[in-house]
Amino acid sequence: MFPEKEIVTIWLNQQGYLVVRDINAGKNKVVDCLAFKLEKGQLKKAIHVEVSVSVAGEHVAEVQKKFSDALVQKAIRQYLAKYSQTKDYSKLLVMNSPSLEKIGDIEVKPFEAVFIEVLAKLDRKDYSNPTVRTLQLLKHTILTEPEQLRALMEGFKQNGAISNQTLEAMLEQLSHLPEMMRVLAKSRNKRVLEESFKGSPLAKPEALAKLVISSLTTRSFNQFLKELFQHEKAKRFTKKKSPKQKTLQVFLD
Repeated sequence: MFPEKEIVTIWLNQQGYLVVRDINAGKNKVVDCLAFKLEKGQLKKAIHVEVSVSVAGEHVAEVQKKFSDALVQKAIRQYLAKYSQTKDYSKLLVMNSPSLEKIGDIEVKPFEAVFIEVLAKLDRKDYSNPTVRTLQLLKHTILTEPEQLRALMEGFKQNGAISNQTLEAMLEQLSHLPEMMRVLAKSRNKRVLEESFKGSPLAKPEALAKLVISSLTTRSFNQFLKELFQHEKAKRFTKKKSPKQKTLQVFLD
């Protein structure tokens, strides 16, 4: 059993489907998965599932042919005949990074989405299935542990698995999470924001000025200026001004 097929099987099981794998259709043709739901012993829903996941390239055309192959269709209907006279079923292709949501009457599901759903639902129970156990270890010892996750990202970076552009895209995606904004807003994370700010382009005076002006209301902006001019650095700066010159603080009082 290929790991990707095992993961798809787990995903189908999580949705309440019974799954039969590798049905022999004859002449070296095999049905990857036949998923079905029963209600009081009768067939409620059935799906012919094919899995095409590759890090080297896609083989969609070859897999697509399996859905319309006469021997494959016959094998599926013969199996479904055990539970129903209808023998109708839908078709699902699971593949990585698909460009289409549907190919004819075949629904297309991204493997990445399947993988994420499986990981999200995995608990801490003991499982004998090697694939499930591996996913558990990945989730509970790496992905949910900040230090280990950082080490993983560093390893990826050193080995060229991810680029700076990818890291930037990851940060942008994280910034869209409402939970992330709430976490950053907490006072205990002030240091993280300060360190990030100091090393960012926003630390430049021109950029900072534009950010402050565009982000604050008039009332908040006035309060910001008052706080700014009360700072020791600002006081030293204003003392150097000529007595004839009025500082901005005068207009704020």
